[in-house]
Amino acid sequence: MRCLEKFATNVIKALKRDDFDAQKFSAMVEKNEELLNRCGKATLYDSYPRALQTFVEQCMAQKGASSAKNELLHLANALEKFKKAKEYKRNKNDKNFDD
Repeated sequence: MRCLEKFATNVIKALKRDDFDAQKFSAMVEKNEELLNRCGKATLYDSYPRALQTFVEQCMAQKGASSAKNELLHLANALEKFKKAKEYKRNKNDKNFDD
């Protein structure tokens, strides 16, 4: 799980840079792919780790395509939105009155 998070954050940072270079991006993905292979695969049951794993697999599948930046950015934004939605809880019935 930690390796997947590290891979995803590196990919997202690279995609959001203004000076995006497809060759540097593919080299970075290959380097991180080797790190993932060292960690090994684990069976993931929760929804966020599964979404994270599919995002990483999409990145590895499209590492050579220079036109995949927009699609990967869309997937990355959806992943971040999914993560934030699980963290946010609204206090509906919480009555805090400051006097």
